[in-house]
Formats: sequence, structure tokens, C-alpha cells
Amino acid sequence: MSDRPREAQGPLPPEGADFCWGRHPVLTLLEETPQRCLKLYVAKGAAGEAVSRALDLCREASVSFQVVDVSVLKRLSPGVNHQGLLAQVSSVALIPCESYLDRLPSKGPVLILAVDHVQDPQNLGSMIRSAEVAGAEAVLLPMRRSALPTGTVMKVSAGAALRLPLLSVTNLSRTLKLLTQDHGFWSVGLDHRADRTLWQEPLPERCVLVVGSEGTGLSPLVAKGCDDRRRIPMHGGTGSLNVAVAASIGLFEWLRGVDKSSEGL
Repeated sequence: MSDRPREAQGPLPPEGADFCWGRHPVLTLLEETPQRCLKLYVAKGAAGEAVSRALDLCREASVSFQVVDVSVLKRLSPGVNHQGLLAQVSSVALIPCESYLDRLPSKGPVLILAVDHVQDPQNLGSMIRSAEVAGAEAVLLPMRRSALPTGTVMKVSAGAALRLPLLSVTNLSRTLKLLTQDHGFWSVGLDHRADRTLWQEPLPERCVLVVGSEGTGLSPLVAKGCDDRRRIPMHGGTGSLNVAVAASIGLFEWLRGVDKSSEGL
């Protein structure tokens, strides 16, 4: 396992996550449908041709992996012969972002939701559901340190995760730059530290709405890469909103602006 990519870190999969285990099944998954592999877990000390091949396939498909103690694999997949390899799989195929961008409408209002390291599958499912109802074209999902489309996400999204394109992203800051420079989008981050409010002026018609993680909000690099940052005005003593609620407010504020524009108001 020498000369391998840097090991991905982050939380272990949530309860109810789906897995593929064993060297041959995992290799088949990575060779034939790598877009369904959310993350590969490799037991410390695992070696051999199959393990090396699995890591090579991860490099090729930009699938993150994490080396963990063998006890972690046993806990995640009790009673199975994992052979040192365990892949977390999605019930829906994620689409590599760059391969999808040319399919986006080149004119007119277009909304994309970008999720910056949201951890809770319930929140992710709720945001995907709201994004579909608000008319978003797609959702951008970083592949590291983020909740990914597990069965819980599918259920909470009420099936929206099966209908709305979910685009996998390895570097969200770079993807935002690509969307703004080459595809005419304007990225707007929801950030409670921003000077301007969400209602101060209409959101752009070609908009990437960026929401941050629970607790910490937008990461510094992503916040810096946004063309604009807006805050949602709040009263009372709570001081913050659930990230899925904040995302919904931003999504429907964009839709309200588009509807007003189309009515000529």
C-alpha cells in the first residue's frame, strides 16, 4: 500500500448506511460503477494486489478512502468476511460535476445548490427535497467530510434524491470558480457574518446558492470563493437557524425573485 493518495478523514458512516464488502465485490464496484462508491474503508495492514488495485481505481475515479483499524470494519459490517475492504455505497449514482456542466441550460434562470460539508443525512435529505421543489437544476456534494446520499437521505428527500442530479465534487472552491468563469453563474454563500442581508437585492438568475456545515457554516476557502455572501435577518435569542431551514429560505428567495421578474413586476 505504498505510494497511495492521502487518506481521507472524517466521520464514519451513519447508522443505516449501505455497504459492499470483500475484495472481488469491491473491485467490481470500483471498476464498473465507481459513481456509486461513496467511500472506501481499508483495514490497517491490508496488502496485496487487490488492495493496490482498489486504491488505483479510487485515484482514477476520485473516490475518497480511509485507512481504519480492522475493528472498525468489523463494527460496520458485523459477521461478514470483508477481507480488509469495505465500500460505502449509494442507492443513487453520483454524477461527476465537470461531466455534467455542459448539460446545464446556457440561458435563462438556473439554480444550483452547493452543500459545503453538511454532516447530518437528515439535513442533506431535507435540502435536496427543498432544492427540487424550488426548481434547482442540481445539487453539488463534496465527496469528503460530508453526508452522502444514503438510504436515510433518500427517505427524507421523499424521493427527490432519485430525480434531482446529485453532482460529486472533489474541490468545491474550484468548482465554484469554474461555474462563475465558464458558465455564467454567480455564487452566493449564506453566511451569518455577512454584511448584506438576503433581501437586500434580488439573487442572480444564474445562481449557485452555497450553504455551510452545521455549527461552523461556510469553510474559509469556500466563503472566500463566493462572489457574494448574504445573511438571513434574525430576531430572538436563538441566534441561528438549522442549515436545512436556512437553505430552504435561500432557495425560495431565489424562486420568488425569478417569479417576480417573469411577471414583469
